[in-house]
Amino acid sequence: MKKKEKKSLAGKLIIGGAAALFILYGVFLSTLWVAGTPTQARVTDFRRELGERDETIRNKYTYTYAYEFTASGKQYYGHSKKVQGPVFLKTQGNSFVTVHYLGCCPAINCPTSDFKPWYKVLIYWGVAFILGYFTKRIN
Repeated sequence: MKKKEKKSLAGKLIIGGAAALFILYGVFLSTLWVAGTPTQARVTDFRRELGERDETIRNKYTYTYAYEFTASGKQYYGHSKKVQGPVFLKTQGNSFVTVHYLGCCPAINCPTSDFKPWYKVLIYWGVAFILGYFTKRIN
């Protein structure tokens, strides 16, 4: 009987941990969306990862890009990913992306495209609450 309790405790910890991560990421995006200061960041690096994505819609690739921006006289950096078609242009220092950062800590930043559709944040919160419900239901 003790083994069953240990298994359910491990399951609770794993699912509860996943729920906590979704809540933290939802809080992070919500805070940046509401209280973040928008600015233009220069794209410094843009590269394609691996090959074509294995999805229903063909000719879609994952790209990683790095950016930098200046806030309060200091240079800050960040990176993100995006999915797009196979044709892209190399950066020549003239590509920009809108970034939101916290005024008290500009190192915490995120491109606007990561939370532009408001329903993305709601999806993170919804998944967190569903996982929390399952954590509570595990005996």
